[in-house]
Amino acid sequence: MTLYKKGEQGLWSGRQDEGSRFYKKVEAVDLEKGIPQKGEQKSFALLGFCCDEGVRRNCGRIGAKEGPAALRKALINKSFHHEAPFFIYDCGDIYCDDGDLEKSQEALASKMALILEAGHFPILLGGGHSIAYGHYLGLEKAQREKGLGIINVDAHFDLRPLLEEGKGSSGTPFLQISQLRQKKGQEFSYLCLGVQESANTTPLFEKAKELKSRYVLASDILSQGQEIYHKPMDELLFQSEGIYLTLCLDAFSFSVAPGVSAPSPFGIMPGHVLDLLKRLVISGKLISFDIAEMAPQFDEGGKTASLGAEVIARLIQESLRV
Repeated sequence: MTLYKKGEQGLWSGRQDEGSRFYKKVEAVDLEKGIPQKGEQKSFALLGFCCDEGVRRNCGRIGAKEGPAALRKALINKSFHHEAPFFIYDCGDIYCDDGDLEKSQEALASKMALILEAGHFPILLGGGHSIAYGHYLGLEKAQREKGLGIINVDAHFDLRPLLEEGKGSSGTPFLQISQLRQKKGQEFSYLCLGVQESANTTPLFEKAKELKSRYVLASDILSQGQEIYHKPMDELLFQSEGIYLTLCLDAFSFSVAPGVSAPSPFGIMPGHVLDLLKRLVISGKLISFDIAEMAPQFDEGGKTASLGAEVIARLIQESLRV
């Protein structure tokens, strides 16, 4: 079984006009053969996680394994407005075709570590939210986990108990991360934004409290705006050496993001994350990013893929401005 497939340059073609479009900036690479080292210019690296085994284990709607392809397609014609040179590498995809989620997470970690060691900013494309555990393992392999703070934009805490034989799912990654950090005597600094009360049981709220996790309810963001999360985010930034940001698309209302594993009628809106992206980039502490739960078969008119691609494009654009 193939766990890894290289990036394909042929995917990156689009509207023929003047100006800087995403596809014109992308260079496909094969991580088995290496990746160029970062130079003076800023550089970003895409890596897909074509896996929804974690979603299946968590009894969700499967289909997220097609997410990376949909996000790439939606990225093709996004425009940039930045004159200084920069690089974007498409590093291909990790697959999970045999149900062995753990092996695929390890493969993701190994490839992501190569990206980090080469000095590029990783942008991981999901795939179910079990991408987060593989992502973290990659940070460990590259020795970037010390002093780490995690911000998860999500309707769910994803702190569910492990399954039989200690296996994980799309609902367990941050519990697994907390356990790894506890074994190493490292603090688990976790902030979850957009939490839905109806999507998390009382024991999950208790687990969040037990782990001293910070969180902000979606209902509070909707009623009070993004300013409501500034204080907990600033506290996390102050105590952290680096920040890993993960965005689960089910945090958004299904009016704008129907193509997810677990749609939410009262989710947050796209504008609620723009301030988050700016503040994190300006802090200089953002070290990696992933986007999860993109399930194209449920997407109406490509809404969710377009939203995810827009977040990626804006994150890159903000990074180029500082």
